[in-house]
Amino acid sequence: MDEITAVEEVSPSLLVREVRPVLNWNEWLERWKMAVTSEEMSGLIHMGFQIPLDYGVRYGERKYTYYDRIAFYFGLADGWANRDLLKVEGRDEKSYFAGYNRHGMSMNISESQARQELARKAFFLLCTNFFKLEFESRHRQTADEVEYAWMERFVGEDLFPIFLHFFRSYERWEGQPERRNLPRPVGDEDARNEEKYVHDFFLRLARFLWTWHERRIQSYWKDEEKKKLEEENIFLRGRIAVAQPEMIELLFAIGKGEVLREWLLSFDGACLKKLEEIALRNRLRSHQHPVLEDRKVETIDEALLVGSRAAWLLKEYELKKAEFDRLSALRAAEWRKRESERDIERLSKAK
Repeated sequence: MDEITAVEEVSPSLLVREVRPVLNWNEWLERWKMAVTSEEMSGLIHMGFQIPLDYGVRYGERKYTYYDRIAFYFGLADGWANRDLLKVEGRDEKSYFAGYNRHGMSMNISESQARQELARKAFFLLCTNFFKLEFESRHRQTADEVEYAWMERFVGEDLFPIFLHFFRSYERWEGQPERRNLPRPVGDEDARNEEKYVHDFFLRLARFLWTWHERRIQSYWKDEEKKKLEEENIFLRGRIAVAQPEMIELLFAIGKGEVLREWLLSFDGACLKKLEEIALRNRLRSHQHPVLEDRKVETIDEALLVGSRAAWLLKEYELKKAEFDRLSALRAAEWRKRESERDIERLSKAK
């Protein structure tokens, strides 16, 4: 018996097989389609972000981008936080044998449990490969400027509506809306470190949404350049107008609604309406408040009694807006007075 034959008898799995990495994202997707067991799928999810996107792409094959992979993982992670969302409505769940525990008792796992394990894995990989933002200064741009440019590209990409859809609303109990796929709130002892990256992402995205400014069109540009930038400004302005009320919901859902105070005076009607909607979801409880029966609040003042932070923000907005308008009117009157005095002085000198 020669040396190779002896080795093969002991461990035949590696020496007689080709062992290579997945070539590119096209091959990864093909292997994902063929995967049947949860172990196969888990392995593919685990190494998905390490796969080259376009290396060795053959003629006629699609060239995938960074955003394509992120969008795919958003689809995989959908439902990670709530197993009920991973049950197929109107169909009985299958149960599978999943080995033995340390006491020798057999264990079973349902379809939704298996799906949730895969979805959780995909979500936490998204946390570290997408939501975790790290920017450094480069060329003549500061780290903040690099981040602003990244956010502007992200909001303008096809991925942005997918991102918003991932955290969409659904009714969970008593007709109350809840957001899918949210990380646990700030301060939750059960929250994993990766979830903090999502909190940070929300805060940084909110800052961009309320500080974004249209890019200036220069008079010396060609008409085609002016038209292109004007269209981009209009497109982004529309995206941001849709995203701002959604961002208000997400920030309140993770217990960070207070950060909105910084931009209150720039809130439009849709943002104010969203604050009111959130405030009016609160309930008066007969054992806590002077009411005979539990009921939903009917006014913003009642929401204040309950302690709604959204209601307090609305009241703060009203006070700030009134004072801002008062001071603006005084400043305008003062400017008119000064202009009149200068006109009188000029006329006096002209005589």
